[in-house]
Amino acid sequence: MTAEERLAKVEEHMLVQAGLVARFERRIDAFTEKTEAWIESAETRFARLEVFATAVLERMDRFIAGQEGNGHKIGG
Repeated sequence: MTAEERLAKVEEHMLVQAGLVARFERRIDAFTEKTEAWIESAETRFARLEVFATAVLERMDRFIAGQEGNGHKIGG
């Protein structure tokens, strides 16, 4: 194999490697975008759950305070 043939093979392999790297980078970018979107969605759901849980606990506290406020003691 001549030097030119070897150089042509090296160039061919470099093109293949460059294509593989580009493909890998596109897949990583897509994965990163999906992951960031999932995290944002999870944060939004968690915030809604936190608001709901706080409202439920506040309502329970008002209910219990109302029961105790009428001269009735719960558990006593």
